[in-house]
Amino acid sequence: MTSHRILSHSLHLKSTVLVAVLLTLLVGVCAIGIVPGTAQSTPDVQGERKFENTIPEHVPVKVKLRNEQSFKNLKNRNWARELEIEVKNTGSKPIYFMYMVIVMPDVTVGSFPYGIQLHYGRKDLVRLSTPIRSDDVPILPGESVILKVSESQVKAYEGSRDEEKRNDTRKIEFDLQLINFGDGTGLRSKQGRPHPDPAKQFVHAAFTSTGIILDIV
Repeated sequence: MTSHRILSHSLHLKSTVLVAVLLTLLVGVCAIGIVPGTAQSTPDVQGERKFENTIPEHVPVKVKLRNEQSFKNLKNRNWARELEIEVKNTGSKPIYFMYMVIVMPDVTVGSFPYGIQLHYGRKDLVRLSTPIRSDDVPILPGESVILKVSESQVKAYEGSRDEEKRNDTRKIEFDLQLINFGDGTGLRSKQGRPHPDPAKQFVHAAFTSTGIILDIV
């Protein structure tokens, strides 16, 4: 997985698989971690702030930036709290859980890009094996949801920005990390890799006195 290393503490996810992939992302709950260091950003405030949707085309979601003028205005210091990202389910399966990341490549803390996490659905559904409950509300095919930055993350971002007297980011990248379809399948990583991978077979070899027995699963 090719992904950004992001300093963030929100959305404490317990999946051992996701922790292995996103070890540097998840250290706490509902807050963004700021490692001491000098944050850097481009001082120029001319032009527009840019929104880049990096989600691959095969992933069954359509992304739309709302409040576009508010977001693009580099002089708008409230862009993070006003940010609204509409995500539409364009596939044939319901989506029970989504985990996305907003990455700011031009704002660094230490040597890492600053990041904010967004999610939809119950946090336990970060594990694809987690059973669906009656109170889990999916995004049905054709339906849309609006993702917004949590108040705790807004305060963390604006607080560090103001304390260090730096400008806001000029660009954000909207990255996929996980989609759970609720049937034991989903998509993982920025590349939207299917899990479990239907193209991959695991060979288990059992040695016996008569030779090797292969079990393809």
